[in-house]
Amino acid sequence: MNENNDVKYYYAKHVFCGETYIVASDKILKLNSDIKADTQFGEDILKVVFPCCGSINKDKVIACSELTVEDIANNELNNKRIQELYPDIIKCIEDENLSMKVLDVHPILGGDKIALLYSSDGRVDFRNLVVKLNEIIRPSRVQMYQIAIRETARCFPTVGICGR
Repeated sequence: MNENNDVKYYYAKHVFCGETYIVASDKILKLNSDIKADTQFGEDILKVVFPCCGSINKDKVIACSELTVEDIANNELNNKRIQELYPDIIKCIEDENLSMKVLDVHPILGGDKIALLYSSDGRVDFRNLVVKLNEIIRPSRVQMYQIAIRETARCFPTVGICGR
C-alpha cells in the first residue's frame, strides 16, 4: 500500500469481541462491509463502521484487504463447525467445574485457531480444560481470552457502552 493521498482510513470493528481498529485501504470501502486484517487474534474479519476524520495516529493503523470467495466459504464452514462443537465445549467446562461464563466461541479466519472469550469473577485455572478442548477441536487449537465483566457489553452490538 502506498502512503500517499489515495489512502483512506476507516474505523472497523472486530466481529468477535467488538474491538475497534483503524484500517487503511487504497480503495473506498462501503460501510458495514466485511474486510480482513491482522487483529490481536490473527488475520480475521472486521466490519467497516465509519470513515476516519481528522488527525490519525499512523502507528495504530493496520492494513486491510477484501475478503475473497474462499475466505467467505471457509468462514461459513468454520462457523458451522463451531455450532456443532459448542455443546461439547460447554460440557467440558461443566465437567471441569470452572466458574466462568462463555461469551463467544469464534473461529479465526484461517481456521487453525479458535478463540474462546469468557468472563469470570476471578482467576480460572483452565489448563486441563484447554487440553480437553484441543482434543475435541482438533486440528484447530484453542486460545482462551478473559475479559472483565464490565467489558462484556461491547461484545454484544445491541447493548450500549453503559451495559444497558
